[in-house]
Amino acid sequence: MPSVNSITEAYIEYKTEKLNDNVNHLRKVLPDSSQILYSLKANNNPELIKFLSHTVDGFDIASQEELALISSYVGKKRTLCLTGNDKISIPLSALRDAATKHNLIYSIESPNDFLFFCQLTEQGIDVEGLFRLSYFPSVRYGIFNGLPDSPFGMTAETINTLLSRAQPGEKQRVAGFHLYIGSQISDMNQLSETLRCAVEEIKRVDPDFVAQIHMLNVGGGFPAPYGQKMKTQTFTSAHNLSEELEKVIAESHLPPVSLLFESGRAVTGSAGRLSCTVLDHNLNSANPYVVINSGIAQIAGLYLLRRLKEPDLEFYHGASEAIHTPTIRCRVYGSSCTALDMLGYATLSAHAISVGTVLHCDNLGAYCSNASLNGFHGKAKISEIIN
Repeated sequence: MPSVNSITEAYIEYKTEKLNDNVNHLRKVLPDSSQILYSLKANNNPELIKFLSHTVDGFDIASQEELALISSYVGKKRTLCLTGNDKISIPLSALRDAATKHNLIYSIESPNDFLFFCQLTEQGIDVEGLFRLSYFPSVRYGIFNGLPDSPFGMTAETINTLLSRAQPGEKQRVAGFHLYIGSQISDMNQLSETLRCAVEEIKRVDPDFVAQIHMLNVGGGFPAPYGQKMKTQTFTSAHNLSEELEKVIAESHLPPVSLLFESGRAVTGSAGRLSCTVLDHNLNSANPYVVINSGIAQIAGLYLLRRLKEPDLEFYHGASEAIHTPTIRCRVYGSSCTALDMLGYATLSAHAISVGTVLHCDNLGAYCSNASLNGFHGKAKISEIIN
């Protein structure tokens, strides 16, 4: 039996080379005029933010705490897009300071949010707005944010009502639309088709207003594998995505617009690898399993809450095995030892696994360390390393 000292603390390691590769890949498949904004909700590690500040065009932030991270770790002037409803809790002084250092964009989520946006402009804060559009996509995909599933955003009818009541100066500060297409769209044909549906809703907005817009925030959209071994992100039909998006915009007869993409998963997802230690195991039972020193408290809280299917993280032992070594397919649990803490699977050889053995899980760079049940069992946030 190993000593307590042989139990290595679990940690996630992020590879900066992979972060660069992911950003460069996005630039290759998107129109030249696009801006890539890193979405902090995917991973808010300060050192990761500092590194990405030199590679992305800006950041998607949703809270006072996220803005504070930008203030502390981003020295260059970048585009900051404020999204969600928690942003109205940000003090005016912090917004005014951010507007002097960065290009500030405000996603107008609702009629109430438009009133707050107008207050910002009245206070002399240099900010542009984007109406968050609510519409019916014609296709379904990964994490779906369109009607009728999502109640958020505003239809053309609601936006027209706001415009009819707004002062000319208030209208002029609104630069376009936030489409918030969704996430985990693996087939890029679906992304361009969804953009086409959004454009059809935009055409129902007051044409005098539409004639002045110059920006569309498409949202996230791009996929990333979650916890799958040695699997790289795959964008089906991505080779002609830029042409397809430009075609949709050209056929829409909208004025020239720049496109913003809030990519979180696609930037950090495949850059992170979990290393953890076996605390217990039983490979001889009818339901073989191993228990590791991490779980819903540190790596899979959001995944648990969104559980639409059985967890499928793929764990593996780093040591190479002989070709004919028999293996066992077993479940992997976190240290809570409950069915709720079931994380995924591993295919292991019995003779290579013992208490203290280190296992790995790839592609855990997004919605992992910062979206878990920190505090459960007194657990703090998992350790993170950037190389």
